[in-house]
Amino acid sequence: MIAVPITSRSEKAIMVDIAKANTVADIIELRVDFFKPPVNMRKIIAACKKPVIFTARKDNYLKGASRQKLFEVYLLALTYGVEYVDVELEFDLAEDIREIKGNAKLIVSHHNYTETSKQEVESVYKQIIKIDPDIIKIVTQANSVNDNIITYDLLKKSKKPTISFCMGEYGESSRILCMKYGSLLTFGTLEEGKESAPGQLEVQTLRKVYNVKRINKSTKVYGLIGNPVSKSKGYIVHNKIFQKNKTNAIYVNFLVDNYTKFYKAYKDIISGASITMPFKNDVRKHTLNKPKLMAMNTIKGDTGYNTDMIGAMDALRSKTKLKNKTAFVIGAGGVAEAIISGLTENNVKVTVTDLRIDHGKKIARKYKAKFEKEMPDLSDYNIIINCTPVGMAPNIDNSPVEKDQLKNKVVMDAIYNPPMTKLLKMAKSGKSKVVSGLDMFALQAIGQQKIWTRKRLDLAYVKRLLK
Repeated sequence: MIAVPITSRSEKAIMVDIAKANTVADIIELRVDFFKPPVNMRKIIAACKKPVIFTARKDNYLKGASRQKLFEVYLLALTYGVEYVDVELEFDLAEDIREIKGNAKLIVSHHNYTETSKQEVESVYKQIIKIDPDIIKIVTQANSVNDNIITYDLLKKSKKPTISFCMGEYGESSRILCMKYGSLLTFGTLEEGKESAPGQLEVQTLRKVYNVKRINKSTKVYGLIGNPVSKSKGYIVHNKIFQKNKTNAIYVNFLVDNYTKFYKAYKDIISGASITMPFKNDVRKHTLNKPKLMAMNTIKGDTGYNTDMIGAMDALRSKTKLKNKTAFVIGAGGVAEAIISGLTENNVKVTVTDLRIDHGKKIARKYKAKFEKEMPDLSDYNIIINCTPVGMAPNIDNSPVEKDQLKNKVVMDAIYNPPMTKLLKMAKSGKSKVVSGLDMFALQAIGQQKIWTRKRLDLAYVKRLLK
């Protein structure tokens, strides 16, 4: 189930949001601590066409409220017939409310907005169990993607209906995957700016992209491993593909600080993944196979692959023949290595530049390419390829190459957000053929799906998903 919190202040705005929530929510949570009195609580509750969770935190107008005041707030809600009441463990009200709740279900909750501690979660769980509520809720702040594992372990062992996940950007994936481990529900905001907690996803994203109501314990987990990951559109593409092919799988973003620690914690959870910066070389030490390419952008189990090379070469061939051409590649990271490898295999003479001179020279030597410390005159090159983050959102006004260097060439940018970078715009105005990172991304995503599910996909369909 998806619960939509109502966090508006005025009664008029609250009523508007309830009307919207009635169309997309399974449960509506009234966060009365956000409401600004006076409001007609009877009218507000009656407007909810879905079951109501009545929640009062000691924030906003309830900040510093006495125990008696909070009790009266809950008593009023129960009088008006709400289906659930959420009472913080720290309020010391749960046992009293349990005695008067009637047919409503009691949720006893605990929130830690600072950290996730296994010891604390286990201790709090034991305290709540003693109260014997209908539902347990434990939500904490994730400071690492691995903190989410603590909530999954809690869900697996809980003997009562439980709601548990982590907050914050590191916890975003847990708001989806908690459903695989049996969380009673997750929360989705009506729109950006109306979240009741950090890291909350929009309800329509949970419904239409992640299809969370269909997630179960058999759902396979795939995702993007990287840092940063927030700008990636891969979760849209792969989840839509899974839905189209009726594959019981989910694809989420994992914001990771240390790949080795992530691998140890998640190796039995994820079936496959896309790998992005800065981990494309770190993957190698945890895979059984050792292909020529150091960088890997895809894993399935303990096997690593690189679909960047396939995607890039197919995208370039759509604009030009490769044999005997000359190419200048800016950057020598994981994507660049894959492209350089593909170019040299297609008899293209390659020159590389990178700010990390020793690393750039190493990659150039490996593929028998030339290395330049600084940007040379590019007039002698047929193909220019950017493999750096220069020009990536939000820094969309930057370009690694000056406009006068981009005439009558084939220019490719590995960046796909935005799909038309400043580099490509300038190249197009200089009558060059341009290759968007969007094309490369779509083609490599098709390669990933083939590895994961053995299913072939149409390029036009995947590109439509990215727009």
